[in-house]
Amino acid sequence: MTRVAGRNHWLHAAATGRLTAYHIDEHGRAVASMTAFGILPRFTGVAVHDAYSGYDGFTGCTHALCNAHILWEATGISEFDPHAAADGWADDLVTLLGNAHRWAAHWRDQGHTGLPGFKYDDLSARYDQVVDRALAVHPGRQTPARNLALRLQARKSEFLRFAADFTVAFSNNTAEQAVRMVKSKTRVSGGFRTLTGAQTFLAIRGYISTIRKNGLRAATELRNALLGNPWMPTTAA
Repeated sequence: MTRVAGRNHWLHAAATGRLTAYHIDEHGRAVASMTAFGILPRFTGVAVHDAYSGYDGFTGCTHALCNAHILWEATGISEFDPHAAADGWADDLVTLLGNAHRWAAHWRDQGHTGLPGFKYDDLSARYDQVVDRALAVHPGRQTPARNLALRLQARKSEFLRFAADFTVAFSNNTAEQAVRMVKSKTRVSGGFRTLTGAQTFLAIRGYISTIRKNGLRAATELRNALLGNPWMPTTAA
């Protein structure tokens, strides 16, 4: 979120290892803003994101959920929910996901495209055990802990997609990192005076980020763009 003309606006970022794009408008985090961004309505790959319900309306892509968000959420629950702390399920979830991330890295280095069946089945069974414990410890009333457990249960395949398919990232940290520089800028400046100014800044910032990801010099390619010869990636990635 950032300030534009004295009002809160939601900043959207889409990023891969080679591309970065930004969007901001008056619709905040609504589906209308995601649609106006123009990426998800026509995207057919795997979109890694948090579990915000607005993403679910885009059915042309495959969804994967960010495990870094779950690590942060589970850590907070372990620290502040006495029932979760007593049982230890939240800590065990953090340990399991961390191990799964390392397992994926190991098997990827061995030339695999996903965890071998026996290893994925083991991960899946351990995941179910932790979720079952969480639901037993937090019955009935909706609390942050129970809500997390229900989300983990309902969207298991999306949380574990990184383990089944090594082309899928463990988290959406690539997009989170793309947002940090913009957030730092607005903390210093206090925001943008106009929406047009914000959109122009983000277009330039996305272009510079993409240039650098592709191993090019920003100053050279900005000069080329001003001379009417902007660099463009040959293929999407």
